Amino acid sequence: MKIMVVDDDSYMADLISTYLKRNSCEVTIYSGMSDSLRHMMEEKVDAVILDLHMPGMNAVEAVPIIREINPNAVVGIVSSDTSAGAKNGALKAGADFFLQKCNGIPDIMEAINTVRSKQ
Repeated sequence: MKIMVVDDDSYMADLISTYLKRNSCEVTIYSGMSDSLRHMMEEKVDAVILDLHMPGMNAVEAVPIIREINPNAVVGIVSSDTSAGAKNGALKAGADFFLQKCNGIPDIMEAINTVRSKQ
């Protein structure tokens, strides 16, 4: 499975990537939305994991664009912002799931697989 991780925090992106690679995923990391969106136009991915808050375009703004580029991709948002508003905003924008950044990392594969099984 090809997964793109977009997070401006390189430590967190590496942590998520390591976890996904242990689950036999091919992972590409980007630190911002511009480069990741360009990549998505050139190569389809099965899933995109986005940090909610990033400089420039944030995840909520990016989800509709990702849906246009690759409507079949699973889109998940992770964040250290655990407020109901953050989660509701992410899901309202069209994300398939929202997870807490640190505690939710082990749940990313399960969330991706759950969404894919319903497609």
